[in-house]
Amino acid sequence: MAADVCAEQLPSTSYATTATISPSSNTSIMQASQAIIKVATSSTTLLLGSYHMSQNTSPISFNNHQDDEKAGTAFAISLLPPEIHLHILKHLPRYDIDNCRFVCKRWKEMIDRNSHSLRKHLIQMLELREYKSRFILTLNCSNLLKSWTFCEHIATRPSFGLGKRRRTKTLTTLCNNEEQEQQEQQQQQQQQQQQQQQQQQQQQQQQQQQQQQQQQQQQQQQQQQQQQQQQQQQQQQQQQQQQQQQQQQQQQQQQQQQQQQQQPSPAKLPHLLIYMGQTSSSNSYLPVLVPNPSNDSNWHTEDHNERKQREHTPSQLLCERLAKYFRETDIHFLRLTELRFTDNFIDRLLETFGTCKIRCKKVEISMCKLNYVSPKKFHQFLQLIECDKLSLIWLRGNHEHINNSQQFLSEFLGLSFLSIFALTPQIAIGDDEFLAKFLEGKATKYLEETILRIDNSLITTNGFCQAIDKWKQTNTHWILNICIGSEYIIIDEILKHLSLNESKPRQGAFRITHPQLPDETLLLWNDKDGVHIASNANSVSGL
Repeated sequence: MAADVCAEQLPSTSYATTATISPSSNTSIMQASQAIIKVATSSTTLLLGSYHMSQNTSPISFNNHQDDEKAGTAFAISLLPPEIHLHILKHLPRYDIDNCRFVCKRWKEMIDRNSHSLRKHLIQMLELREYKSRFILTLNCSNLLKSWTFCEHIATRPSFGLGKRRRTKTLTTLCNNEEQEQQEQQQQQQQQQQQQQQQQQQQQQQQQQQQQQQQQQQQQQQQQQQQQQQQQQQQQQQQQQQQQQQQQQQQQQQQQQQQQQQQPSPAKLPHLLIYMGQTSSSNSYLPVLVPNPSNDSNWHTEDHNERKQREHTPSQLLCERLAKYFRETDIHFLRLTELRFTDNFIDRLLETFGTCKIRCKKVEISMCKLNYVSPKKFHQFLQLIECDKLSLIWLRGNHEHINNSQQFLSEFLGLSFLSIFALTPQIAIGDDEFLAKFLEGKATKYLEETILRIDNSLITTNGFCQAIDKWKQTNTHWILNICIGSEYIIIDEILKHLSLNESKPRQGAFRITHPQLPDETLLLWNDKDGVHIASNANSVSGL
């Protein structure tokens, strides 16, 4: 739909016009609104401005049975009753809605008041990354790619002004060609004289070099004789030093043996303490505490956890920016990567979002660290998310943050995509009951695909076979993709349950046909990641 907007700051009296639709009844208004919306969704050009008419102008009427040729004509939207303005805005794209804000004050107030029911801007990906205590927020749209860096303490660098040097030009001109020839001849004569002088100087230098070489040879001979004499003297001195060192070592060994017999063995020393012996021989030692200074002024009062909480907590401005995006736009994909989650970060998010949710289609939390956030706070953060697809991959410091409890896993049963792998320390996630509940109702709710990937679980062969049987019982097209890594799943028992030939896999995978849908096939294979089943519409390209 094409909507040309006249952003001329027109007066708010654009609604008061003599040429308006006569509101005889509610039915006539609704019929007119439906007709206008139908026409607007085709190729009609709406002029969003005031339409001042003279008294002699005849009123304009709209025919519901308008021809296709007349459907492309332009008319002023101010001639329509205000009751259908909101219906027209709901069918406009967001770009045109933003332009409608400049028509008049009433349009702006109406758009702001009904922003929750109008279309929003679409953000394809929103990424938050941490790099050296700096937070980089990247926004990716169809026509925009922009990044912001947030840091509370940014060192100001002096700006150096680079000066410009004026260019100077030297021009030499001669009156005629004769003067140029005379100058060239004089230059040639001078060059010849200089060459003769240089040759004489070179001959003198060669003679001097020969004399110097003779003198150097004589000096080298004298130095060699002196070096031989010095080497003989050094050898004699080394022999004397070796004899003295042997005598000293014997004396030290005797003294150490006597001290060991007199003194008891020292106890194990505690950490961060250096013990120094006294000048006089004694059995006690003096402890000296070694401080660990920090760059901050309050290093003596701030412990390690407080410092990490402060360094890895985003600013309030960043949290407010995130909340604004999720309130005013539709976000398709949210990625949180290389973050150090902290309790203060979760508290700021909960405070700024309020009743709003992190609502998008897909959320990925990857390459993050959970050492500085409590499991309770991390669970509150996951409850703040409303999505269809969730990935928790390559997370470090997992201490009951992601666990195998039914209460925790029940939050993921409504997802169409769940990926949990590469957790440190490693923990088994999910069992046969969780797999059955996760697949329940997915065939009718998510017609596109259902994906589950867990690298370490307690799912057994029986539970995996039940998932295959559930796929066979469906009467609709259901794309299923499951990868389970478990030591309790044995591929030979699965093949025996399905009555498949173990020695004849086709293209690296066994094929399971659907009993009711002949075009549907399920692929089964095993690799280092675990046991896989995937529909033929979503099979791996390498097979």
